[in-house]
Amino acid sequence: MKYFDKKAEKLSWLYILAGIPIGALVLWKNSGSFGVKEIIILAVALLVAITMLYIIKLISNRK
Repeated sequence: MKYFDKKAEKLSWLYILAGIPIGALVLWKNSGSFGVKEIIILAVALLVAITMLYIIKLISNRK
């Protein structure tokens, strides 16, 4: 039985994509500018979110 179906995966991708501009806005407000450091922080956060999504998908779809 699958606990992490296509609908849940699409919703997770939607949350990840919605978090990109929110994260950029928060980083921009905190530092006053948006440079290379903020882009790297945002990219690492996005990579962590995608990795967590696939780990959860892998664990939840085991039999």
